[in-house]
Amino acid sequence: MDERPEIIGTHKTFGLWKVGTVVRNKLKSDAVLLTLAERKTHFEVILNL
Repeated sequence: MDERPEIIGTHKTFGLWKVGTVVRNKLKSDAVLLTLAERKTHFEVILNL
């Protein structure tokens, strides 16, 4: 993270996405959520995997 361009931290450029996962339990059969958030517009996509 120390090596990424400074423009990423400004939230001024469209098209930069944050990606994360949410795991409720550690069982293999449990669903996992994949979260995608566009940094400028705060548009979010959440997928149940």
